[in-house]
Amino acid sequence: MAGTSDQAPGFSAIANRHGTTALSLKVFLKTSHQNMPNLVIAPDQADALANYILGLRNPD
Repeated sequence: MAGTSDQAPGFSAIANRHGTTALSLKVFLKTSHQNMPNLVIAPDQADALANYILGLRNPD
């Protein structure tokens, strides 16, 4: 993603990005980000959130 934006993409947009996987989402959730507060999320919560986001993916 080039550039910056004041608005984060929605979960469905993230789900439909090429390369979005459960693993990529879980890594993102565990990684520190400069302009965001650090999340403290349990592994089972990360799994549930990744599954929810991927469930929003448009069918092919």
